[in-house]
Formats: sequence, structure tokens, C-alpha cells
Amino acid sequence: MDAKVNHAGLREPAGDSLLFGCPHGSGTTRRSQPGLVPGCVFFEPCCLYSNLEERCVVVSRRIAVVIIAALVALSAEVSAQQHDQHSQHASRPPAATADTAIGTPLVSKHIVQNGVVVDLTLARPAVGMSDAPGLLEGEDVNVRFAFTDSATGLPLTNLAPTGWIDARKAGTGTTEYGACREKIQSYLRGTLQIRPAIDLNSSYVLALAAGNAVAVYDPIVGFNISKLYAAAPLGGEGDDWALASDNERLFVTLPMLNTVAVVNTSIWRVESNVPVGLRPTRIAFQPDGRYLWVVNGGPGGSASGVSVINPVSKAVVQHIPTGAGPHEVAFSPDSRYAFVTNREQGTVSTIDIGTFEVVSDIPTGPSPMGVAWSSAGEALYVTHEGDGSIAVLDIERREVTARLAGKAGVGVVAFDPSGRWGFAPNPVADEVYIIDATVAKIVDTLPFGTAPDQVAFTDNFAYVRASGSPDVVMIPFDVLEAEGKAKVMAFETGRQAPTKYGSNATAAAIAPAAHHMSDAVYVPNAAEKSIYLYHYMMSMPMPSGRVDTYPFEPKALLVVNRALRETAPGVYQTVVKAPAAGEWDVVFLLDDPRVINCFDFAVSVNPKAETVKPLRISIEPLDGDEKLPVGEAAAVRFKLIDQDADEAKIGLEDVWVWVFSSRGWSTRTVAEHVEDGVYRIELTLPRSGTYNMIIASRTLGIRFEDTFPAILRAVEPKAP
Repeated sequence: MDAKVNHAGLREPAGDSLLFGCPHGSGTTRRSQPGLVPGCVFFEPCCLYSNLEERCVVVSRRIAVVIIAALVALSAEVSAQQHDQHSQHASRPPAATADTAIGTPLVSKHIVQNGVVVDLTLARPAVGMSDAPGLLEGEDVNVRFAFTDSATGLPLTNLAPTGWIDARKAGTGTTEYGACREKIQSYLRGTLQIRPAIDLNSSYVLALAAGNAVAVYDPIVGFNISKLYAAAPLGGEGDDWALASDNERLFVTLPMLNTVAVVNTSIWRVESNVPVGLRPTRIAFQPDGRYLWVVNGGPGGSASGVSVINPVSKAVVQHIPTGAGPHEVAFSPDSRYAFVTNREQGTVSTIDIGTFEVVSDIPTGPSPMGVAWSSAGEALYVTHEGDGSIAVLDIERREVTARLAGKAGVGVVAFDPSGRWGFAPNPVADEVYIIDATVAKIVDTLPFGTAPDQVAFTDNFAYVRASGSPDVVMIPFDVLEAEGKAKVMAFETGRQAPTKYGSNATAAAIAPAAHHMSDAVYVPNAAEKSIYLYHYMMSMPMPSGRVDTYPFEPKALLVVNRALRETAPGVYQTVVKAPAAGEWDVVFLLDDPRVINCFDFAVSVNPKAETVKPLRISIEPLDGDEKLPVGEAAAVRFKLIDQDADEAKIGLEDVWVWVFSSRGWSTRTVAEHVEDGVYRIELTLPRSGTYNMIIASRTLGIRFEDTFPAILRAVEPKAP
């Protein structure tokens, strides 16, 4: 039987092949196992390549046998793990010696299995948070695992621990491994019906949406199973974003509002807005994370340059004028200097971060467009849209030491994690220049006929997106290393160019997946309102999932990793919110060497916890009001529904309605209560397109940012 070519342009294996879907991020297989999907222990039968609604992973029958055997082994080893569990839980000093701050220890557990010593500590991450003797519901908890070899006492590193927190079943104990194993198997299936209270392996895929919001998707259950997990209305169109190192705060630039929105990623709400300069676009943390830098696109003078934000106080500490923009920003690896391009001036400003003073303005060429630091070349690279040249700067001598020749129209420049390989897409000339920073030369030029504009990296590949095509090109670093020339592989993310009907953003479109999925990327398609997941397996990029993001148009993606991370040799930890008062388990799995256990702990009632649950209000337009004629007054009727009580809110007189577009137009008005929970406003929308509608009410205790937006659409009236 011959191989077939599916709709994504990939060849399907003929003969002995099975199709499986994988809840990525749900397990712990190692990359060294050829053909297996990293991060996947449990597979479920999935669909054929029948349409764009579902994508599947092709897995050989031999691999399927290996997976089934692994699950059988998981069941078979239970009896072997039940020996002398009482003595394993005896109180002992922790075996790990890693010096890692964990705050005030409240729960300590200790076991030994298969030659591995596991010490679990639950602690308050900061001293002085509370003087209560145990865990309190709703407070921050540091979950810390330490692993050592039982024979040598040495820490075990480069592990892939997996854990969950879930309610303890009545009448069960820590020695009942059958119940513990069943929990693990149910979690690895990644279904909505059986989910733990807290996932210690979780990551979220964030979409910067054209509809003035950050949309959040859960990749464990979201791809091919469910859709939106949460959303944070921004109040304005986002352009770029930066995530704090603790993953607790997301900073988003809002050019039309001249502010930076601060999103709390625990509750997915905008907790504050930081006023900056005019038209802020690019935003980035300096390497040591101390300051957050925002470039402002004002016409010049004090309105153009950078604003520096303290991410802890969430306040601007300095405005630094530079030459006329637009601008890009990069940093020296020691966070001593910031480098800001000034496109209209043809210069790069060097800023001393210690004093916030501009110490030099270096002329580099016409219309500097992109800037990036190469650690391998120990130099700053600047691209020039005007003549296509790429300048190499010595930052100590503050001068151009080399100039690489490209074509006019070159855009951004970015270097891989090693700092050796640089990629500079040219969306005008339809080319991508590949730079070897160790010799400061362009070593290859790739023809790319559909406006390449962005670059992203995983451990082993560079990915180049084309704004005029659904294709993404993969370039392996090992071939570049061996041959000095690029090998190109392509995969398709939909059937339409991602920006054909959607808008673009400064933020990166392609997002590498979480750490347990090496060489996997998420790619948005705004035109099709979709996010695609592709994974490099079996020597080719494999389609591994797709999610419909309707009504949002995803312009850019970002992965927020909440998984256990190795913070010291053999020490893995993360911070979560303590669940409700009651009896709980930390359900734990280590795949190699195999360790399975359920650690019990208790949570007490928090007397300071918020007792009033905030309302969750949805806005439901009525009578087809979501399509309105452009330039004509029209009535919009809607209901306000309490999602928890599943009932309409009746008789409110202080319902403020804010309607706004991604182009900066907005209006606010008070709604009239018509009848039985139906409210009405009059609107005249200025142009065709998509509008967002959110509400606020003092009576309900609801702010604008607390409500999920309803979508209105304006269309040109039909000709008579």
C-alpha cells in the first residue's frame, strides 16, 4: 500500500500504522526513546486526517506496543511497591542537601522507592505571611521535591517529576497504591471529566488576541477536546508582552492607550495599568530581570525613547528620550547597557542602566530596524531597512567593526540560544539571511517567497514564519553546524495566510512548547482563528493538535509554564494556591526510575479568606444584535446572566456599557433596563469590523475588566 499525502502536505506511512492523539504535557517519557512522543505516557485512539477540526499523531504499531507494555508495568509493580511502607514514611531528616530557600516548612514527607529518596516539603514561600501552624486555604504554598540516590546520598538531576494535588478519598490511606495509580492513569488521559484540583505539570498557551484580550488555553485538555480556559480583557489592543520570571505577572503594551497592562496570571485579570510614553510597542526584561523596558513611538523629543518599569512596584522609574523612532531594544548580557535603535535618526543609543543616561549615539546606517546581542560573537548586530546592511558593533569601542550586505527591506534579527546563528528575515525581498556570529558573516541566504517576518527557536531548530503564507520553515542547527548551509523543512498551519484577514503584532507569533516537549511549537493563524501544535518526531514535523479560538483572532502566542522546575541539583519546586479546607493528596509519579506515591496533607480554614465569591457575569446579545449597520443608529439588546446561579440579573440602573474596537474607537453609556433582565443601548458604529462590549456595575460589584467581552460586528448596509 502506497503512502498518502494528507491535507497538511505530510506523507502518511503506509501499512502498519496507527493513529493516536496525545494529551501533551501529561507524562514523562525521555527524549532518548526513539519515536516516542516526549511528555506522553497514555495515548487514546484519535481521528483520521479527515478535516481541519482534528489533527493526529502517527505512531507505528511497534511504538504502540511499547506504550501498552509501559502501562502494564505500571499496574504490575504495585504489589512490589507496598513493602514496609510504614517504615518508609517514618520521620527522618531530609536526605537532599541542596540549599534552596523554601520559607516556613509546614508539611514534610519522606519515602524511599527503587533506590530513590524522595523528600516532599510544603511551605509558605515567604516568612511572615502567617503564623498559623498548618496550611491555610487560599494562601501561597511552595511545593518542593528533593531527590537523592539512596546508596550514595547524591542528588538526582535532570529528572522529569510529575505531580498533581487532589482531594483524598474518604477512608483511603497513603499505602493504598491501587487508588493512587488509578488517579495517575485518569490524569494522564487529560479529560475534562477527571481533572485534579491543581496540576503541578501545567502550562497554559496564551494568545494575544485582536479582540483586546489575552485568551488562555489549557494544552492538556484544550487541543481537540475543549477550547477557551480563561480570558483577560485588556481594554485596548495589545501589541507586545513580557512575562515575569516567576510567571505570576504578564505585562502587555497597549499603544492606543499609552499604557502597559499588568495581568495577574493566577486569576487572569488586569490588576493595574502603568502609564508610559506615547504609543508603546516593544517590551522586554533586561537579562537580570531587575527592570522592564518599554519603547515609545512618539514623534520625537521626550515623547520618543524608552520607559523603564520596576516590575515589583509596577511603576515607571525613568523616562529616557532617544532619537526619533520607531525603536527596538536589546541588552548586554551583564545588564550593564541597553541599546535602543532610532530609525529616523539612523543611530543606536547606548544607555548605562546604572545611571539611566545615554552614553553614546552610534551612527549605524539608514533606518535601523532590528537589534540583537550575540553571545558567541560578543557583539551587537543591527539590521537596516534602508539599504539592507547588517552592522556589527563592538560595544566597548562603540563602533561598527563589520558590515554585512543584504537587500533593502531587511527586518528583525534574532540569535539562537547559543548566540552563534543569527536569522534576519527580509519581508520585502522575500529572503532570510543566516549569520554565523563566530566569523561575523552571512553564510546562507534562503529564498522565501511569502514575506518572512518572524523567527523563533527550540533546542534544535529555528522556525521562520511568513505573514503571507500558512507555511512555517524549520531549519536544523546540526546541519548548519556540519555544513554551514541550511536544510529546510516546512509545515502548514492552516490553508490561509495567518495575517490575510487578521491583524499583526510586534510580539512573537510562534511559541515553543513547555520544557517537556522539546522541538514542539504552537503557531497561530489569525485568519482562521486557530492555534496549531507541531512536534518534530520520526524525522519530520508532525501535526499534533489544533484548537479553535473563535471569536478571538490570535496574533501572538506565549507559553506560561507552571510545572515543577529544577531550581538546584535534585530539587524541583513550584508555587501554587492552597486548595479549600479538607484532606488532600499530592499525587506523585517519577517515570525513570519509577516512583509512585500519594502524600497526604491537610488544609485548614483561612479566617482571613474572602467569604463572598465574586459574581461571574456573562453578556448575551439578543435578536441578532451582534450584526449592526455601519453609520446608522441601532439598538443593542442584551441580558446579563449570573453564570453560577444561571439566572438573569433584573432591574439594575447602573449598568455601564463600554464598546470599543481594536482601532482605538470606543464609547461608554448607561444601559436601560427594558424587561425581565433585558437591557438596551443605542449605538452608531463608525466602520465595519469587530467590536467588544463589556460592562461594569457598582450594584453587582463588577468592574469592566471583570467581565468577558461580548462580540458585536458592524457591516456595511446593503445597497437598495
